[in-house]
Amino acid sequence: MSPFYVLDPEVPGGLGESAELTYRDGTYPLVERLHFEFGAGRYDDDLFQAHPVCLVTQPLADALRRSGLSGFTLDSDIALTADDNVTELEPDWQIPQAEWLKVTGTPGSDDLGMTDDARLVVSEAALAVLRGFAIGHCDIVPYMG
Repeated sequence: MSPFYVLDPEVPGGLGESAELTYRDGTYPLVERLHFEFGAGRYDDDLFQAHPVCLVTQPLADALRRSGLSGFTLDSDIALTADDNVTELEPDWQIPQAEWLKVTGTPGSDDLGMTDDARLVVSEAALAVLRGFAIGHCDIVPYMG
């Protein structure tokens, strides 16, 4: 069996005020509607997160669609904004086109999976696709199951 890895993508912002969450006992909240708000000090990786969700830029989303990998869907019905600090400190920066990477797989089995504490687990094949894009601020460690 191929190895699997736990990824901890960069956090260039957080959930915005119009995000809708359902809180559940014993696990992370379920995000019903995603609003991601970029903050100052981002690194602009193609894979990023706001606990408990992951997002990918449009080019990475397109590559994932073509990849044949298992354990995810992509959703473009999201709100992306930038906070006032970004607008003030970096007036030329533009919000990237991105999609919600909805991880549906079982960690250690499917190419993409999510642990009970919302950590992203990917197969070696998925990691190979991701490494074709900017993920330099993503921590990657072996998944021990």
